[in-house]
This record gives sequence, C-alpha cells and structure tokens, in this order.
Amino acid sequence: MNLEMIAAGSLETKPEALLNEMRQLRDNPVFGFDRLIDLTAVDRGETFELVYRLNSLLHDRDLLVRAKVSLEQPTIASVSEIWESALFGEREVHDMFGIVFEGHPELEPLLAPEEGFGFFPLRKSYTLPGRSGQTDGGNGR
Repeated sequence: MNLEMIAAGSLETKPEALLNEMRQLRDNPVFGFDRLIDLTAVDRGETFELVYRLNSLLHDRDLLVRAKVSLEQPTIASVSEIWESALFGEREVHDMFGIVFEGHPELEPLLAPEEGFGFFPLRKSYTLPGRSGQTDGGNGR
C-alpha cells in the first residue's frame, strides 16, 4: 500500500487487492478509515473506475480509493462485508453501469424496475432513444 498516496488523499488499487487493502485501511489504527461515505463509478471509455470515499473520524481525514475494471468483464469484490453502507451504493452502481459486485448479499435492482432497464443508463455507450449519441454542448440545440 502506498503511504504517500494515502497521505495525499487518493489511493489507486488493483481489483484483486481491493478487499485486503480496504480491511487494512479500516482495521489499522494508523489509518483508521472507519466509514465508507460514498461509492460510485465512472465510465472512462476503456475501463470503469470505481471510486470509494472513506472517512476517518479519529484522524479527521478523507481518502478516495480507486480501482479500475474492464468494460468486458465489469466485476469487483463487494466491500459490504467491511462497510454495511456499501449495500445500497453497490446496488445503484450495478443498476446504472452493470458492474457486478461479487459477494454482495442482495444484488438486485434498486433504482431500475425488477426486470431491469435492459440497458445501463450511465455507460457512455448508451444513447437516449431518438438521439444520435452526439452531444449538443449542453445548450439544448
């Protein structure tokens, strides 16, 4: 684990190391990140980036932990066994991006209908029906 990155407030990890590093960040008193504040994902075009925001009440600091997964095999371990607060965030990310959280006890739709949307609305590859996929620059024209 890169201590300089932790001190700077941002840590990148490999998906296969995520659970081990998250446990260390929570359990090691030097770090003391006892709360998962938020988790989300970003479609980077070639990969998905999972972003976890941790907080340490003891040390009064935040840490962003990032892990990248492939578009073709969007799977990563669930951190819900470490922080129960991940339960809903992981379900939301699954609904919006299609990322599978291995070990999640109830990975069923949270925002989507029970049968799902049939698509993942926050993926860059998704375009609204009737749109060409080109952006209008935000001006509505």
